[in-house]
Amino acid sequence: MKYSVPINWDLSLINRINPEYVAELYGKLAVDPIGGGRAGYYLHNVSKRKAKEYIKEIHRNKLKFNYLINASCLSNKEFTKNGYSEIRRFLDWINFIEADSVTVASPYLTQIIKKFYDFKISISAFARINSLERVRFWEDLGADSLTLSEIDLNRDFKKLRKIREYTKLNLRLIANNICLLHCPMESSHSNFSSHASQSFQKNITLLDYFRRFCHFKMLLNPEEIIKSGWIRPEDVKYYEDIGIDNLKLVDRRIDAQSILNIYNAYINREYKGNLIDLLPGFNKKNYTETKDIIRVLTKYLDPFANNIFKLKEAFKLVINTDLTIDNQKLESFLSYFVQNRCDFDCQICGYCGRVAKDVIKFDPALEEIIKDCKIFFDDLLSGRIYSYFKEKE
Repeated sequence: MKYSVPINWDLSLINRINPEYVAELYGKLAVDPIGGGRAGYYLHNVSKRKAKEYIKEIHRNKLKFNYLINASCLSNKEFTKNGYSEIRRFLDWINFIEADSVTVASPYLTQIIKKFYDFKISISAFARINSLERVRFWEDLGADSLTLSEIDLNRDFKKLRKIREYTKLNLRLIANNICLLHCPMESSHSNFSSHASQSFQKNITLLDYFRRFCHFKMLLNPEEIIKSGWIRPEDVKYYEDIGIDNLKLVDRRIDAQSILNIYNAYINREYKGNLIDLLPGFNKKNYTETKDIIRVLTKYLDPFANNIFKLKEAFKLVINTDLTIDNQKLESFLSYFVQNRCDFDCQICGYCGRVAKDVIKFDPALEEIIKDCKIFFDDLLSGRIYSYFKEKE
């Protein structure tokens, strides 16, 4: 098994990655004319000059680099004269820095790249490839590799086997993301992240409603954490056996040591401890909400636009939750899915609910955290979070 490993532009990361286990390193600028899968203010910022130097160092260490341009929406800018020109100039720059491949979610961008550039093309999880029909679509467009939908397929071994039998393309799964199973908010959240990483967008917001609501649902129903499509390091063998070529590790938002801890757990195929340590989206230890804070600070300190005290409280939600998933107790967990015993209706099946009761432990203050979450969503839905002024009676 090969791994796609995130970068955060920390040079100390590169020398500690073994090319033997790595298909590529991947990353992008915090904001650019196309955008990607993470809001820009989450990310470590880097100049274009530094990015080029970093990629040279990647190549010196016999590694490959994948630049992410996987925005799910460009606000139709790509279909205007100025927008098209800006996109082509940026693709020229990606070519100049000698990226080996790009990750895209747009068919239109895929066709442009195939026509004018020699990059290898990887299709993003944002394309939600969860069927043979979608595999065929991207294969016909000339894709080289596909990131299958982890929210739909990571536990569906029957479908994974069929897709593997059908295509010779490189197949990838995201190993350590934490999202709701078949998440109904996936398209909206993808668009949110895409717009929040585009240089032309004016409505920058720190409020990732979708992530908070997702985690709130998990706090209310812990079985949703178990139903999420994460893959334990110990279970990599099952995906290797059916022919999955590559596992993508996340997340670009965390520090270099945390990335390395995740990487080492997967190449060693073992982690003794709290599984949540390997799931950055729900781990307060290595996750920082705002890194490019200067970029948005003036907007959020505007007392006529936002109630900064309510915003401050909002940023503490969920991420301050202490959560333990006993990885040792999950030793035989995945065999249930490998054997195709999972029922279509989770309410009838109940397997993940039973597992959750056995392996998950929460901070004793969980009820208080849920109460604070409810207050936050009430403030958000009522508009109070945007202003100091009370609603009129």
